[in-house]
Amino acid sequence: MKKSKLFSILVLSVGMLLVGCNSASSSNSSSNSSSETSDEITTSPSNTSENQKTLTFEKALCVATENEGELHINAVNKLDEGTIYYVLSTLDKEYQVKDIVDGTLEEFIDHKSTTEKSLDFLVKDLTPGATYYAYFLIKDEDNYSSIIKRSATTYKIPLDMGEGTAENPYKIYNIEDLEAVGTGTHPSYNLDFSKTSYYQLVEDIDLAEKYGEGKESWTPLALSTGGVFDGNNHKISNLYIYNMEGSENLGLFSQIDKGATLKNLTLENVSITAKGCNESPRTVDENNNPTSTNVAAEKLQKINYVSSSSPYIGALTADVKGEVDNCHVLNAKIDVDGTRVGGITGRLYSDNGTASKIRNSSFEGDIKAIGRVGGIVGLVDAKKNEFDNYEQAIIENVTFKGNIVTENKPLYDETTSEEKTLLGIVTSEYVGGIAGYYRTCTLKNAVVEGSIYAYRHVGGILGFQQYAKPAEVGNHYSDMKNVIFKGEVHAGENITNLGPIVGNRSTSNIPDTSTDKLEVAVLNAYYVSSSKFYSLENEITFDNLNKNSKFGEAVLDTDLNENWYKEKMPDLDLENVFSLSEDNYPVLHKETKQ
Repeated sequence: MKKSKLFSILVLSVGMLLVGCNSASSSNSSSNSSSETSDEITTSPSNTSENQKTLTFEKALCVATENEGELHINAVNKLDEGTIYYVLSTLDKEYQVKDIVDGTLEEFIDHKSTTEKSLDFLVKDLTPGATYYAYFLIKDEDNYSSIIKRSATTYKIPLDMGEGTAENPYKIYNIEDLEAVGTGTHPSYNLDFSKTSYYQLVEDIDLAEKYGEGKESWTPLALSTGGVFDGNNHKISNLYIYNMEGSENLGLFSQIDKGATLKNLTLENVSITAKGCNESPRTVDENNNPTSTNVAAEKLQKINYVSSSSPYIGALTADVKGEVDNCHVLNAKIDVDGTRVGGITGRLYSDNGTASKIRNSSFEGDIKAIGRVGGIVGLVDAKKNEFDNYEQAIIENVTFKGNIVTENKPLYDETTSEEKTLLGIVTSEYVGGIAGYYRTCTLKNAVVEGSIYAYRHVGGILGFQQYAKPAEVGNHYSDMKNVIFKGEVHAGENITNLGPIVGNRSTSNIPDTSTDKLEVAVLNAYYVSSSKFYSLENEITFDNLNKNSKFGEAVLDTDLNENWYKEKMPDLDLENVFSLSEDNYPVLHKETKQ
């Protein structure tokens, strides 16, 4: 080896050590509490020239400033020769000289070079609280310095997470915060995210970052007595649920319990594919149509079929014993192999004398299930308290726009012969544009536009209206006022228990002294005259409907205007709650934050 070359290598080695010391000293003196620097030299100099030059940095810094998402980059060439190259990366790795010089890799978010003695500038609009890696290199002809790596974590303004009280609710900024609601703890903060706390959404949240086909399925949240989730007129988008186990309540929330509230929220782009509740199947007649008799339990055991009263399924929540107010579901697709399914909630239930409520809320989308299905709620019911008192549920100012398709589910016994035998049918019944099975409830100001398909007990507003169930709630009156329907209603057999307002109703438990109540059970109920009603493929006129379904007065499309609503549906508030679309059909106001 030539003496001059050996001498150059020795000088270069000393230079490398000096770079490490100088860089570390400069970095430490300039760093703040939100960043850390490294003096690691990731690549040794690569020189091919006989007359090598020792290229070194006097300073190489990457430091977070006190401004959120901002870094200070400062590099000083110890000599006056060569070009400084710099890249900023999201990755911590060993790059080659060519990578730094070219600066074209996808993980590089910044790239600069200069023949001046120094670089000194700010990189702004980076992700707050994220760690970045800066790489520095000097090149002079065929001579290179070491690649110097520095790292820093950008400053992030501490979030105001709140206290979980009515005066200062817990703040929900992102998916992690939302996932923690009602779980009892927040994974990143020492906060008690209990089911009884107050929460407020402060940013729109897109769940698609974590949930969706090929990713995870959403795990429902829950609120109990005293708990409040205020969407603050923000939006949660891309709710994805896939659960074919049929073992739990499903929706954005599993339950809004008695004394809890969900309000001021828009839920957009919903996909729910699930297995739900299984009703008792009915035996079949000689034409293989379901009868009114349940299949015997011993026969069901042969096919391992178990009827169940849960779970419930809805886009916003599976079960409401508390209150839902000013909540809207947009662009939803719900497909359930089961029953007790609703656009807003699967069940609305007044428990132990506390009235459950759905107000000022809407659903737009498509629902597919078996039975007890509604555009707003699948099943409405109540339970009296120990003092024999109860409160009827309340549904007020609601709209449904979309399609509801339900189908009978045949059950086969494959053990009796080589050919499977039809044992029974879970019947597609109790299906309505607002509610499927409806009792112990007062409905006011409801608007439905769409197509509804079921086997029987299917109506534009309610599938089945039951007035009394004395064993559980005493005598009660399920009524409605100010409702309008436009669309199609289809029944699946040659029967007439379908209607524009009510598919069918039961009055068997009404005391004789209370028959006058029946006259006011349905008030101000209308259907647009262009609506169609079918039994199988046969269109049925209003006059040919079953007497228990013959509710509603036809109105021409051309007659609909503001004056008509003020006269015929006077409680429909067209100033503060509803407005009229271009075709003069009521639309619920939806306030959202931009």
